[in-house]
Amino acid sequence: KGKRHPTLCNGVVVGAGAKVLGPIEIGEGARIGSNSVVLKAVPAGSTVVGIPARAIEPKAKKTGIPCDPAAEQLHFDAYGTTVNMRDPVAHVINHMLEHIHCLDQQIDAMKKALNESGIQYVDKPMPESDDYERDRLDEI
Repeated sequence: KGKRHPTLCNGVVVGAGAKVLGPIEIGEGARIGSNSVVLKAVPAGSTVVGIPARAIEPKAKKTGIPCDPAAEQLHFDAYGTTVNMRDPVAHVINHMLEHIHCLDQQIDAMKKALNESGIQYVDKPMPESDDYERDRLDEI
């Protein structure tokens, strides 16, 4: 009994793989990011992403990254990627490498403090990290 399916108003963009569940209304001109799961009504003109889908703030200015002409017209790329977009995996790996480098510096400082206080720390051999590989990730 009753309404069980969503209502999509005019101009709604639904990204690939998104799920819109239940008797909810997706407002006019709303955008749903790919693979999002929408469980609540979406106001007109807003953009939702994630699981469960949440509204995101519109960007005040364009990023300057070119995207699909149809998406440019709507100011939205349903697939969430652009041709010249940086690789998010390489970005995360670079941040992890920077974090590891900071941890190495902290460990060296702790070893020095232990040795200066009379507690002898015996170093075990460790392979050195190669900055060349980190620089190559930026190129990918």
